[in-house]
Amino acid sequence: MSVLHEITVVKPARTFEDLYREHGAYVRGLALRLTGHSSDADDLLQETFIRAWRHLDGFAGGSMRSWLRRILVNRFLTRVQAQRPQVSFEEDAPVMRDVRDDPAERIEHASLDDRVQLALDGLPEEFRTALVLREIEDLTYDQIASLLSVPIGTVRSRLARARALMRVRLGGAG
Repeated sequence: MSVLHEITVVKPARTFEDLYREHGAYVRGLALRLTGHSSDADDLLQETFIRAWRHLDGFAGGSMRSWLRRILVNRFLTRVQAQRPQVSFEEDAPVMRDVRDDPAERIEHASLDDRVQLALDGLPEEFRTALVLREIEDLTYDQIASLLSVPIGTVRSRLARARALMRVRLGGAG
């Protein structure tokens, strides 16, 4: 005769504060690069950590940073899809705003040259996302394709267009 013991499922010993303290700056920085706006980045940061905490028991192990990146990018793409008016990429690029007018955003953008951040902020989301994931996050084309759920050819195309737009916006600089 065996005795059954009640098993209680408990979240790992890690607290929400520990998770945020360890990964918050990274997630905030990536959110800012993707959105280009401090308030949007804050919203995305909050959504990412809430979703991560709610689904922490589903984390299969591996890199917590990669898992958080996937959640962040998925939340970002969901927001873009919901807010996107049907606009062709052939239309004129959005006007770049100058982060120097907002001290808080200037601090947030400090790790990239102001000119580069302004040019990055002006890219269409698809191009900016691919470029940030490749050049800042250093993901491979295959990883980007998987993360964005697009063919690798689409990743190559978006990166080529993003780089071309960046060259134009930076006055031909590399």
